[in-house]
Amino acid sequence: MNQPVITCIAERGATSSDAISTIDVLVSIDAGPRATDEQRPPLNLAFVIDRSGSMQGHKLQRAVEAASFALSVMLPTDRASITVFDQTVSTLVRNRPVTDRDFFLQTLRGISFGGGTALHAGWQEGG
Repeated sequence: MNQPVITCIAERGATSSDAISTIDVLVSIDAGPRATDEQRPPLNLAFVIDRSGSMQGHKLQRAVEAASFALSVMLPTDRASITVFDQTVSTLVRNRPVTDRDFFLQTLRGISFGGGTALHAGWQEGG
């Protein structure tokens, strides 16, 4: 079995070494040739999306696009849930089979920005 290839692409090449800074990074994981639908076990994914004020603009849009792409390749035998968090945590879709993909995608499109960040509580609810 081949080892996965992990690629990280930073939004810029350098930062200041004497100040705290933030860089957006795209992480790509290539697991090698895709197993046929009959070969892979069913997936059970929890999509936990930060919708706090710091996610305004392209960040939230990219998170929704990534979750939408993952859902678009899931099978009806797979399961998923959608949880969002800002200062509060809301589970928009409880864990269920992905038999109605459009329902999941419509729910993702309805996510809007919120306020502060309850990061740990969001992760905990997603788990």
